[in-house]
Amino acid sequence: GGGLRAGPLSGRFGRATGEEEQSARTLVQTPESSFARLYELLSDDLIHLEELEDINWDDLRRGDLVEVEATLKVSTLTKYTRLAQEMSPLVSMMESWGEEFDAETSEAFAGLASLGKAATKVPVIARLPSSPRYKFITPLEGPKVRVDLDELEGEATVLGKIQRKLKSNERYTMFDAIPGIAQLPREQRRQMSLGLKNDTDMTDAVITPPAAIVTAIAIYR
Repeated sequence: GGGLRAGPLSGRFGRATGEEEQSARTLVQTPESSFARLYELLSDDLIHLEELEDINWDDLRRGDLVEVEATLKVSTLTKYTRLAQEMSPLVSMMESWGEEFDAETSEAFAGLASLGKAATKVPVIARLPSSPRYKFITPLEGPKVRVDLDELEGEATVLGKIQRKLKSNERYTMFDAIPGIAQLPREQRRQMSLGLKNDTDMTDAVITPPAAIVTAIAIYR
């Protein structure tokens, strides 16, 4: 007679004719299913945030797991550096055809492209729609971002762990996402970023308190 023996990767099935055939199955753990299991494990420790006031903000501590219903915006400077990187081959081609750019434009373009190559993380700023003065800075690892930068923007939920809050006199800029520079003394980093300022074209070049740096576990809609 036939029988059934089930294991984690294979099963052996008997047929009425007495024939047996081996059927192998590969079980694939998708990122989504892995996250669902992780979320279930973390759910009891999560702090769910839809709005904030100073008293709630003061209660947040390093290491807290937060789930933030937020509006996301990718650092404008990061977008510029990515664009400069993508256009570099085209600019080189145009220059080889005799197209000339003024020295200031060429220098600025090259500087943005170099900055983009040096930055290994993509700073995303999450704000609660009901409490936009509180910012959650989530530096994402570029290679692990599964969508285009534009698709990150808009309403989404950020699940993450608070690394720390910015001190009252601290500024966060894209320079903080660059290896090496991030390890420099804070005063030296401050001097480097003094030329950066927020304006109508770049509203998030400098992030000031109240803000927290968060290690993102997942961003989802």
